[in-house]
Amino acid sequence: MQNDFFNELDDKTNVSSAEAMIATEFLKRLTQHHWTPEIILVIEDANKFDCRAVVSRGRHCGIQAILLSQFPLSDEVMSNVKVILGPISARLIENHDPLAASAILDLREHEFLWEETKETWHKFKLEVPDK
Repeated sequence: MQNDFFNELDDKTNVSSAEAMIATEFLKRLTQHHWTPEIILVIEDANKFDCRAVVSRGRHCGIQAILLSQFPLSDEVMSNVKVILGPISARLIENHDPLAASAILDLREHEFLWEETKETWHKFKLEVPDK
């Protein structure tokens, strides 16, 4: 693990079960406090941790979570997803939401889907300033 535990929990190689357990408990405890101002929590390799507490209770605690994963997340986590960034494989979410899976195939660079209501997806493009 990195020296700066609160900024980076994953050592970018392999997360042991002990590290995963510690990180999962840390994520749960974050939701036991109301954050003012709101915080944005980025969880890389989210499939390695139990992120259910953060996605189900986080928004009520002032936590906006961004989960990054190359692998499928649990159905319980996916049921709380509001934004899907591309490019991602539609195969990863087709069982959870076939409508979103088909829309993902059309995403281009800097585009994302946002679920306003159940199965009502909107496509947006992030405007990137010229360098």
